[in-house]
Amino acid sequence: WTCSMVENAKKSEEYQQGLDFSTDAWIYVMTNFATTDALASIVSPNSLQVWKAWVWSKLSPPDGERIDRDDDDEEIDELEEDDAIVFDTQLAAIGNMARLSISDTMTHLGLLLNKRLDEITLTLKESGAVRTSIWEDVHWIMLSIGHMLADETDSGEMKYIPQEIMNASLKQNASTANNIVNSQDITTGLIGVVFKVMQLEKAVMEANIIGHWSPQASEDLRWLLQRIAEAYLWFEEDHFKTVSPAIQSIFGRDTPSALNLLDEIVEFSLLTFSAWSGEEKILTGSAETLMSLLKKSGKKAKLVGENVKFWSIAEIFCREPDCGYSRTPVVFQRHLMRVILTAGSSGGLPTLQKLGETIKPLQARFARLANASFSNQMVRNELVTILERLTGCVEGVTPDNADSVAEFVLPFIQEMPSIVQAVRGSSDISIQIFTLCASIASRLLAYLEEKRTQPFLHVFLEVLKTHSRWNQGRNLADMDDETVEEFTQIIALITKVLDVEVFDFTSPAKENKTGAGDSFVSPAEVSLAGLTIVLPLMGTEGFNYPSLAIAYFDLLNSLCELYPEKLAKLPENLFTPFMQSLQLGITHFGTDAMKIALESIEALSNFFLKAKSVGDYPQSLGDSLISLMPFVFDSLLKYASDYDMLPICLASFLHLATSFPTKFTILIQERSAQCTDNQKQRIQGKVRMKR
Repeated sequence: WTCSMVENAKKSEEYQQGLDFSTDAWIYVMTNFATTDALASIVSPNSLQVWKAWVWSKLSPPDGERIDRDDDDEEIDELEEDDAIVFDTQLAAIGNMARLSISDTMTHLGLLLNKRLDEITLTLKESGAVRTSIWEDVHWIMLSIGHMLADETDSGEMKYIPQEIMNASLKQNASTANNIVNSQDITTGLIGVVFKVMQLEKAVMEANIIGHWSPQASEDLRWLLQRIAEAYLWFEEDHFKTVSPAIQSIFGRDTPSALNLLDEIVEFSLLTFSAWSGEEKILTGSAETLMSLLKKSGKKAKLVGENVKFWSIAEIFCREPDCGYSRTPVVFQRHLMRVILTAGSSGGLPTLQKLGETIKPLQARFARLANASFSNQMVRNELVTILERLTGCVEGVTPDNADSVAEFVLPFIQEMPSIVQAVRGSSDISIQIFTLCASIASRLLAYLEEKRTQPFLHVFLEVLKTHSRWNQGRNLADMDDETVEEFTQIIALITKVLDVEVFDFTSPAKENKTGAGDSFVSPAEVSLAGLTIVLPLMGTEGFNYPSLAIAYFDLLNSLCELYPEKLAKLPENLFTPFMQSLQLGITHFGTDAMKIALESIEALSNFFLKAKSVGDYPQSLGDSLISLMPFVFDSLLKYASDYDMLPICLASFLHLATSFPTKFTILIQERSAQCTDNQKQRIQGKVRMKR
């Protein structure tokens, strides 16, 4: 059945979905049944057959049957999702299947990649253009290798060598080796081919002929190196009862081979920063490769943190406004700053001192802006660059370096209200400031004592108030992408500040709680200041932008579920647009927004019912919920056959009906008046039965 799906998947989207379902079923079978060698031996012949069929479908002739599209006839959609995401279920299953028959699959993948590598090498020597079909083959081979070598995990979890691979290496019992080239082990041999690809691309970068190399292959290689760097290089030997001597001799702690491979990966990643200066995904892939080496503190991370060439690049990056690294994509610059901060925290006092010396020039660059005019575009660009660097610093925060980062960042942050004033709340600068503030709220404040969070909360409050003064009477009818991003970041700041502590919109400011001269600022005040900006403006125009709409409704849903009593006491100028936006969420937009709006209404109705039972409920909330009842009822009718939407539509309406039984009866009578006599009797009978 699965092989049939593989064979027909290229014919239609329905078969492709069927293949997703069937491979997902295989994951269940392998996870729950192929748990011993005996059971795996029963499953493996069939799984190997599926694996071969899938690989065959992805490769070009003569090693497969893939038919490449003609790029002259069909444009490539640049917004199309990566294959690693589109085919994630299939790739996860194929990786598991490959590990049930390692001697066959590893050998085959190594031969396939070596064959393409030989053709690429020969073509480059002859100064020719590598065939597109070869690069496409390399793409699918690397994805297959990566999912076999290590399971996909959440970003916070460590990757380990799969037990099946360790067992296969132990069973092969290959002799130890002093370098990866001489190793006879099938696992190290396959990874050795990956390093051959890395060495060839390195030669291409050094020869400055990257125009002959595939950017997609570069992305795939870095994705694969991240998995190898984290799971294999300096691997966690204590994670296994028995360790393969062959694998340990190549990747084990402090072995000459592992030291050499680590140096090769670091050097390759650093070379990328200058060679691929315009390719965001390749650059960030290299930065993330370094982060994989730095993920867990220890000797491996310390060696990266002591790399002289790395700190040379870091110093130039932080000191020189117009260096080559400053002309790379902004997203990468933030990633690089995160790597710099993490590397500085990896090696104890020496690397911490090196980090301090490296980032100190940012203070001088920022100070030079004090007397500059922000009407000058070069000045604005420099400000944005510094704000991006600071955001990268904050994204690299750990419990160990939080206090040091807070001390470094605070003087910059305290100037943000005056900068908002100087640029008159303009969107380009505001976006960067709110992005930085949101990062501080989510990454840094959680590690600080309450007293140390106060200066930051003071700044957030003043930034929001200053921004609000310059945006009074703003009309979002002419909203553009920049404005959308600005409001998305304001919502992000509000959302992250809510996590600092339980807030209270109605509580007065507390004097001298921190012992300082300034009044105590609660997260409630910051959140209220943000809502004062967002709520009056979030009309139909704003909801036309999906990213902004979902961020807004997610925020409202969190507020409704956690703090409905606070929302019920909002000032009228905020409460009215808040409730109106819930109605818009039900009636004007897609099912994602509708689902969140209905969940919010359910939470508010539940709160109102509890408050009503003790005789203490806000009438304005009750009136607003009653006005929403017809819209919720209509959604229930519209999605009566939609098993995804029906549960939330029903739950939301039942909470409203329970809270307002009289209004519920009137609504049913009004709607049934439009029905035939037979339909009316059925409706009334069902209503009595429900009661």
